[in-house]
Amino acid sequence: MRARWLLTVGFAGAVMADPVSSVAYAIESALIRLDGDAAALGVSMTAVVFVIALVAMSYWQIVGLFPDGGGSAEAAGAEFGTRWTFLPLGALVVDFVLTIAISVTAATSALASWIPRVHDWSIPITWGLLVVVALLVASGGRGRLLLAAMTVAFVLASIVVVLAGLPLEAAGQPIKDVAQLRDSGSDLVGIIVAMSAAMALATGIEAPASAIAEVGHLDADGRRRLGRTALVATVVVVGVLTLALTLLVVHQGAGLPPDGQTLLAATVRDALGSGVLLGGFQLTTALLLLAAAGSSLQAGPGLAKALSRAHDGVEVPLLPRWFGRSTRDGVPWIGVVVFSVVAAVLVAVAGANEQTLVVFYAVAVFVGFAFGIAAMLRYNLRSGRRAAASLNALGLVAVVGTLALNVSRIDPIASLAAALVVAAVIDARWRRLGRPEIHRLR
Repeated sequence: MRARWLLTVGFAGAVMADPVSSVAYAIESALIRLDGDAAALGVSMTAVVFVIALVAMSYWQIVGLFPDGGGSAEAAGAEFGTRWTFLPLGALVVDFVLTIAISVTAATSALASWIPRVHDWSIPITWGLLVVVALLVASGGRGRLLLAAMTVAFVLASIVVVLAGLPLEAAGQPIKDVAQLRDSGSDLVGIIVAMSAAMALATGIEAPASAIAEVGHLDADGRRRLGRTALVATVVVVGVLTLALTLLVVHQGAGLPPDGQTLLAATVRDALGSGVLLGGFQLTTALLLLAAAGSSLQAGPGLAKALSRAHDGVEVPLLPRWFGRSTRDGVPWIGVVVFSVVAAVLVAVAGANEQTLVVFYAVAVFVGFAFGIAAMLRYNLRSGRRAAASLNALGLVAVVGTLALNVSRIDPIASLAAALVVAAVIDARWRRLGRPEIHRLR
């Protein structure tokens, strides 16, 4: 019983490190799109949490149908054919790279909000943090319990901050009434645009559906229970944490943070001062963000390694074999280097500003969501499950709408283009190998 509990906590804590860490910059991203209008922030973030829950309902089904892992790519391949797995896979690769770059950059920003001198050296410090994370990953430690510990530490620190900074009577009040929202100047379009920018919070919903492949000692039913438990825990923790911190931001009447400060740091400083609580919160935030970067720096090269070797006994190296070269501990070191270098380039191009990178973020992950949910919609329609299909349809509308809004800002098209390039490379190799059927990509 104790071993099962530790496995559940460790697995859930590890897979939710990414979405929990996104709280550090997603709320700020929404507020930027609202031009600092805190009155509309609560509405936007509540809607974001609702969409995340809607997407999670479809992934609950994916975990149930594919307990061997694979997530959206496996679901798309099963419903639409092998070739349809490649674009979700390409989107997943782009998502991993962006997660690494954004997480280490946001970690530097968290430290700079606590120690201002860090801001003057943001790019080299971010590169240094990236090297440290890469070395830790390459050392071969699995790090699952470490990731879980970082996630729990951030959640506990956030609870302390919210309880200390938010009066009890304020927590029971609506964030803003309709009249205040109407007078604030933010219209429905502005709120929806802010939602799309804050959808970085949705990253990680895919993780339980993919990561259950790593717990091979469990049977199919055990993996289903573990994956679904982690999925529910992720939605609950991310949702409650997001709304609580949003309420604190609104209660403080925060506008856009000053240069060199993150929104959360400015809010905590206004609520609690610049003492020990602020320093502890910022340090915990930075560690969580580095843990999220490490998680993706394990998952991305791991995916590339899997795609560079045989699948189901069929010799189908969908990526060059050198991606599979590993250390004695099985760490695909070439993949770690490649993902780290690409992330470092993105950090430099963005000037070590996570808000510049967030614009590109939701596009990649939402491409995967769209394929996964579309597959579940088709499956449920064929199976006569109309209620489940209706939930899939609502989720698909929300996902496609978010994707369209993000792409309409032009710059995020680069994320879609990168996913298409990766998918095209995989597709070209697959065609050269005679278009074999691949039932499961591990």
